[in-house]
Amino acid sequence: MPILLQLPKSVKVILGMGVLLLSILIGYFDWKSGSDFSFSLFYIIPPSIAAWFLARNYTIFVSVFNIIIWQWVDIVSNRIPQSLPENIWNLASRLVILVFVGLLLHSLRNALEREKVLSSKDDLTNVLNARSFGNRLDDELARAIRYSRPLTLAFLDIDDFKLVNDTYGHKVGDQVLQEMADVMSQSIRKNDAIGRLGGDEFSIILIETGLAEARSIITSLQKTINDVIKANNWPISISIGVISCVMMYCDSDRLIHFADQIMYSVKEDSKGSVKYASLVNVNSDTNYWEEENHV
Repeated sequence: MPILLQLPKSVKVILGMGVLLLSILIGYFDWKSGSDFSFSLFYIIPPSIAAWFLARNYTIFVSVFNIIIWQWVDIVSNRIPQSLPENIWNLASRLVILVFVGLLLHSLRNALEREKVLSSKDDLTNVLNARSFGNRLDDELARAIRYSRPLTLAFLDIDDFKLVNDTYGHKVGDQVLQEMADVMSQSIRKNDAIGRLGGDEFSIILIETGLAEARSIITSLQKTINDVIKANNWPISISIGVISCVMMYCDSDRLIHFADQIMYSVKEDSKGSVKYASLVNVNSDTNYWEEENHV
């Protein structure tokens, strides 16, 4: 849903100024309309917009700002009740209503955002699930094509993972998956993405990354993973297939298919290694640059 998209800072600044301007316009038209028309509902609009798109504190500020304008219009239009208790009651009521509506909408927006995040994550490892990872890969490929940037996809599989479940039980197997996901998440760059595509299969999107830079990143990741495996004395290893897309015809299905193939060729030849490839011809298979690492 578009309302949940993170807005750039510049857009937020413009929107924040626009909300204040809208508040002033509502007050102006309320003043010009005289006492024949009620503008009560219109004063709720600016705090509602602020609550949905901007910060909580700014929502409170906009609510108070609208109350001040509302009160000022009542004063200049001679709508103020004669008794002080009535004035205090009206002011307090407006404060409660505007702030309450603003904070309620802000809480609703946060709840929807949390639900969206939870629905996109794998329950066990807290990385992207297969569906969300596929959507992210589609988005990043579209961006790479638009700006003629390279993109690299790594496919990782835990070798002999079934042995862990059979020997130590599924609880330890879950711990292995969680630890592997944590290590991968901490090892990749902030803008990259990791997803769990199957039981013991993970994939990583390396954004704006060609094959040469991918080698450096994956080599470092492989060493970190192997250090964790040795420290825990787990009877496993990691096989990795890496494919880089450097042309404008790459698509997600093709990339995942080839990364998966490369990873399985690693498992057949020498488990615990890495192979690299670059997709350079849409009408053929792949042109391979292979490298096996044993750590």
